[in-house]
Amino acid sequence: MDVNPEFEMVLLFNPQNMKFVSADFDGNILGQFSKERDAPDGFGFYPMAAGKFNASRNIQIVSASGIFEYDVSGNLLNSAKRWNQTIVGYSFLFRQPIFQVHSFV
Repeated sequence: MDVNPEFEMVLLFNPQNMKFVSADFDGNILGQFSKERDAPDGFGFYPMAAGKFNASRNIQIVSASGIFEYDVSGNLLNSAKRWNQTIVGYSFLFRQPIFQVHSFV
């Protein structure tokens, strides 16, 4: 998912078991973790973009549930979740909203 020459670190992701693995350029594993989709510190169903190392050498993950920052061991450091999202269905035939769903992510 990410190769960072400055930190000499590589971030890998296994989509089958939702596991993140970080290693140095010599192949030494620095940390690995996986998160359950509905865990309190989980990022949700699936990452929407490749995970990246940020300036603090932590892992930043973007998903449909928000933006999450973990250390290489998988401890949640920061998160910005989306709240109170309203989804509106629209009828092009009648040119008006036909239903509205409120979700609290």
